[in-house]
Amino acid sequence: MTPPTRSPGPSRPGTAVARPEAGRRPEERGGAGARPVTARSVIASILLPLDRPELPARSLVRCCDLFGIAEGTARVALSRMAARHELEHVDGAYRLTGPMLERQARQREGRDPQLRPWDGSWLVAVVVAERRGAGDRAALRRNLRHQRLAELREGVWVRPDNVDVAQAAPSGPPGMAAEVSAQRRAAEVSAQRRAAEVSAQRRAAEVSAQWRAAEVSAQWRAAEVSAQWRVAGHCTWFRAVPAEDLGAPDPGRLAQRLWDLDGWAARARSLIGDLDGTLPRLEAGEATSLAPCFAVAAAAMRHLTDDPLLPASLLPDRWPGEELRERYATYEHAYRRLLTAWIRSDVAGGDPGGVRRGRGQAGGAVAGGARRGHGEPGGADAGRDRRRGAGEGS
Repeated sequence: MTPPTRSPGPSRPGTAVARPEAGRRPEERGGAGARPVTARSVIASILLPLDRPELPARSLVRCCDLFGIAEGTARVALSRMAARHELEHVDGAYRLTGPMLERQARQREGRDPQLRPWDGSWLVAVVVAERRGAGDRAALRRNLRHQRLAELREGVWVRPDNVDVAQAAPSGPPGMAAEVSAQRRAAEVSAQRRAAEVSAQRRAAEVSAQWRAAEVSAQWRAAEVSAQWRVAGHCTWFRAVPAEDLGAPDPGRLAQRLWDLDGWAARARSLIGDLDGTLPRLEAGEATSLAPCFAVAAAAMRHLTDDPLLPASLLPDRWPGEELRERYATYEHAYRRLLTAWIRSDVAGGDPGGVRRGRGQAGGAVAGGARRGHGEPGGADAGRDRRRGAGEGS
C-alpha cells in the first residue's frame, strides 16, 4: 500500500519535497500515502473539517506560511480555487463551495458513518447506456466509487445495502445551475462594487479579476450539472441476495474479493501508531508541530474517506475502523485547538510555542522542509511576508 519512495528533486514554488521514508519520524512521513504539501492542499484541509468552512483570507495565507508557502503563492492558489468554483470569496473571507462541499460530505461520512442494519441484500448498479463518451464513463466510475460501490465486473457495481446511496439525478433541471450561479454572481458583484468604492485602484483590480472568475465558475458549474444528469441515466439499480445454493460466493469472501480489506486494516493500524506517536506534541501546545502533524492528520482523513463501510459480519476480525475514527477525532480536536491559538496569537503579534521561521526552518519540517516561494527563506514578521508576497505570484 505504500507508494515507492522518490528521490528529492526540483519542486514547484510552495510545494514540499518528499524525503526517503527511512529514518523519518511519523509526523515527517505523514504515514503511508503521504502527498506533497501544496497551497491548495493546505487551504482545503484547513477548511474541510470546519462545521462552517469559512476563514478570512489572511488566516488562510498565514496557515500556508506554516509550510513555507509564500504569501503570493497562497493568494494565487485562493484565486485559482475560486475560479474553479472550489471556493467562494465573500467579504474578505473564503468558504468552500461546489465540489469541495461534496468532498466535505464524503469526509464527514467517513468520520461519522450512518449505517443501517443489514438484511443480507446487496445494491447492484448495472450500466445500461450503450454509447458514452470518455468523460461520462469517468464521471460515472468516480461517482460510484465515491458512494463506496465496487466493480464486480465491467459495467456491474455492487455493495451491501447498509448505507444510503444516491441513485437519482440532482434535483432541478440542468439550467438551474446557471441560474443560481448568475444570482450568486450578481450578489458578489454588488458586494465587490461597495468594496471597490472603499479601497480604490487595488480593490477595483481585484473586482475585475473576480468578475472573470465568477463567469468561469458559472460555466464550470453548468457543465458539471449537465454531466451529472447524463450520468444519472446510465445505470439500472437492483437489490439482490447472493444465491449461495447456486454457487454464489459467501458474502464475506465476496467482500474480500471486491475490497482490499486486509490492506486497509494494515494501513489503518499504521496510521493509528502515527497519530498516537505525535499527539503529545499537539497536546503540549508545541506550535512547531502544526506543520508536520498536518501530514499525519491528512493521511488519516483520506484513509477514513476510503473506508468501504461494510456490515460488521463482512469485516475481518479486529477491524480497526472505529478505533481509527476515535483516534482521529481526538487528534483533530487537539490540532484545531492549537491552530486556532496560533492564528490568534499571530494576529496579535505573539508567537506561541516558539515558532521559528529563520533561514532553513520554514516554520517546521514538512516532508523534509518546504522551500519558500522561489527559494526565499521566510521572515518572522508580517511586514517581511507582505514584501515577499508582492513579488511572488506563481
